[in-house]
Amino acid sequence: MIKEEILHEVVSRAEALRRERGRVVIAIDGRGGAGKSSLARALVGRLSGSVHIEHDWFHLPRERVAEGRGFDHERLISEVILPFRAGARDLQFLRYNWGYLAGIPDGFHETPVAISDAEMLVIEGCETLHRALASHVDLRVWVDTPPDLSLERGMRRDIEEYHLDPERVRAAWKEWSERESESLARDDRRDRADVIIKG
Repeated sequence: MIKEEILHEVVSRAEALRRERGRVVIAIDGRGGAGKSSLARALVGRLSGSVHIEHDWFHLPRERVAEGRGFDHERLISEVILPFRAGARDLQFLRYNWGYLAGIPDGFHETPVAISDAEMLVIEGCETLHRALASHVDLRVWVDTPPDLSLERGMRRDIEEYHLDPERVRAAWKEWSERESESLARDDRRDRADVIIKG
């Protein structure tokens, strides 16, 4: 459960930025399973004209994942953030299908995501405070949850809510958590946060 005073602080900051800049991009980062999606949904429920965008939709297909690089930040910037900044009313992009976890060909869903008339983008997911994205964001939030708790939550969600194969989930999360720790050791994204929330 997100504390009301914390939620109020983020909403107040976002509304102040909207009055100042018109269109606003919010990024919510944290470890996998930290509670980022819950916060994003709560914010979208409070901020009129806001849209929740999952950074996972911009993960690279497995065969393109290189050491230290799992997300296609360039595509997120070019297909979503820059058009949004330029005043585009309609945005459209493909989303990654996490095929290797779902037991289907790894790649992208055929039907694109379509967004219309957004005033705020709430972009949520691991690495949204990456140095490649940070300068494109107006409000940066870090959800600070202990690694063990994040790992437990993430695996439980994927198995119980998404009904993914437990063995694949455990193997993927082991790999993910190791890569995540290495990533944070190289680049502690928490240092870029405007707001840090205890998850």
